[in-house]
Parts: sequence; structure tokens; C-alpha cells
Amino acid sequence: MGINYNCIYHFLTVVKYLNINQAAKELYITQPALSLSISRFEKELGFPLFYRDKGKLSLTENAVELLPYCQQMYKDSNQLQDKIEELQKPQVTTIRLCFSGSEHLFSSLYVSDFLTAYEDADIQMSFVSADQVLPLLLQNQIDIAISSNSINHLFVTSERLYHEPIGIVLPKAHPLSGAEFLTPEQISAISFITLYPTFDFRRLIDELTRESHLNISYAYEYTYPEYDQQIIRCDPRYGFFSTRQNFEDNFCPTGEYCFLEVQDVSMERVTSLSYLISSHNNVRYADFIKYLKQTLTEFRCSSDTTI
Repeated sequence: MGINYNCIYHFLTVVKYLNINQAAKELYITQPALSLSISRFEKELGFPLFYRDKGKLSLTENAVELLPYCQQMYKDSNQLQDKIEELQKPQVTTIRLCFSGSEHLFSSLYVSDFLTAYEDADIQMSFVSADQVLPLLLQNQIDIAISSNSINHLFVTSERLYHEPIGIVLPKAHPLSGAEFLTPEQISAISFITLYPTFDFRRLIDELTRESHLNISYAYEYTYPEYDQQIIRCDPRYGFFSTRQNFEDNFCPTGEYCFLEVQDVSMERVTSLSYLISSHNNVRYADFIKYLKQTLTEFRCSSDTTI
């Protein structure tokens, strides 16, 4: 026997009021139509659902036993309908994205601007230190990390997004500012203004100069606000390490600096995108990563910067 959902709904509404007229009003049908629906349901069941005595209704013993099953069926049907409607709605994926790098990291300054234009996911952005990235990934507290520090781990996939050359910024009044490029020997003669060793960009410079066997002399170490003040001050005795993008953003406006590459030494900041290895993640993030790479490529090319 196939149970008609409307019959179940009509039965439960009559049980609610134990009155055909009141139940019919709630159902927006006529009293005769509701009485006919209940009669058909009783006929299908093979037993009466109500005792009728001078217009008053009461449940039969069989109806009392049947009632909780009808109530559960009604509840399940509503939940099924709700789930169907939920699945019919466009699905929006949430991606918890974190940035890690210096305050001047390209991604933190520019990437966030066009992430809001990506409509296929809700991008939740945060900024963390370099040593927090791997634990957050492994603990599943973030989905994707964009970092200027390489992440090497058995359970992490890392894809290179772009790289930025790192060179030497000198005041135009510095004796070496007229050079086409700087040799390691010339660099060893420069006194540098830098950030404290706790900052990510300083850590990267220390790592790169150590790997390249460059002899570096730091004159002063500062926090970012103090560092920015030294840029404005433009003391001709001191130099800075900088990406070309940072040079254009922070040094060029003063009109007092030049950017010089380092001869015979490869120095660059590589920015990577990392996430936990799994076939699910590979599919889940594929479109987003494609969008990220394409948009970055278009932006960097328009900025006339190497990717």
C-alpha cells in the first residue's frame, strides 16, 4: 500500500484540533474535502482513525498506535525537503587562507585585493608568522598558506606562485650607487640598515646571504616603523636589501634611491602556495589555484615584473 503524504498531513492536522472545521481552516481546504481525505485514508488503512460522537472526535486505539509513525514520517519528509532545497542552492566553498611573510610581502599588499573578486568561494584571510604556518596546516586550522618561506613536509603540497629578485638599494649619494651591479666584494663594504632578526624578511636575507657566502655588515636594526623612518631619512652611508616591488613602492617615491642587482649571486624571494596533500584537496582547490595563478600572472605582467 502506498501512503499518500497529503493523507498523513491531513490526519495529523485533524489530530491537532480534533475538529474537522478548525483543521480545514488551517489546511485552506473545505470541510467536506478534508472529511473525504480522512475517509479515503481510513479505507486504505482498513480501520477507522476517529470515533465520532455528536460532532466530537477522539482517536481510536489503532490511530493512537499509528500516530507516532505518522509524526516521524511528517518530520522526515520535511527534513528531506529542506535538504533537497539546500542541495539545489549554489554551493559556496569556504577557503581559510593565510599569508605569511614580511609586512611588504606582495601577497598581503595585492593578492587580497582580487581575492574578494573570486565568487566561487568564501575566502577567509588571516596573517601569521612563518613558524605558525606548518602547525596550522597540519592541525587543519587553515586550508591554504601563501608564504615567502618554503614549506617542506611529507604531508604538504607546495606550488610556486612567483619569485621576486632581491637586490641592494642605495642612496644616490652613496659612492657605489653609480655601479651597473654590485659584486660580493663591494657588498661587503656596505653598511646596511635592516630589520630585527625576528622579522620574516630579515630571516630570509640572513638565509640567502649565508647560502651565498656574502659577508654582510649590519649597522642598525629596527622595527618596521623605525625602518620606514630611515628610508625617509636617506642617510648616504647606508644601504638596504629589498625586492624590486618593495623598492618601487617604498623607496622610489623619495626620488633619492637606486636599485642594484648582485653579480654572480642568485637572490630572490620565492612565494609559494601550500596545502595538505589529499586527492580531495587537489580537486577542491584546483579552480581557485588556477584563478590565483592566472590573476597573479596578469597583474605582474601589467606591472612589468618578472614572475
